[in-house]
Amino acid sequence: MFEDPGWGYPFDWPSRFGVFRAGTPLVTTMPYCYEAFDAGYAALSDASYLETMEGVARLVAERIPVTKVGHDAEAAAYSPFDRRRVVNASAYRGFLLTAATIYLVSLLDPTDAAGWRIAFALLALGPAVGIVAMLRLRGQPDATKMAGGMR
Repeated sequence: MFEDPGWGYPFDWPSRFGVFRAGTPLVTTMPYCYEAFDAGYAALSDASYLETMEGVARLVAERIPVTKVGHDAEAAAYSPFDRRRVVNASAYRGFLLTAATIYLVSLLDPTDAAGWRIAFALLALGPAVGIVAMLRLRGQPDATKMAGGMR
């Protein structure tokens, strides 16, 4: 289906908006697969596991659609073929991309203090920007609509 590896459920998944066919890559399953390959790589040091992890992260980063929902906020869809905005899909996507980033940072030379300072500064920006974005989004009139009437 795609050049990079991606997994879905082994059964058709009906939703209010249609059916995701068995095997459709889903952002709800791929983080668990990523973690399994991460554990396999940690246990066996098999480079093919690392290549699979990189492919999964690439598929999630490049093929799962995201929609801008505010000035500084995006929401992800469930699959490459879905265009809806789903909160838990955004959380799954965020988890997987954060896990991949943490892994990449771990490849830095531990004796290179300058590299670690830069990496830490860049990684610290993510949560800070996320907090500001969510606070700004909450103040917008459309926030209640996006949250199904709740804030």
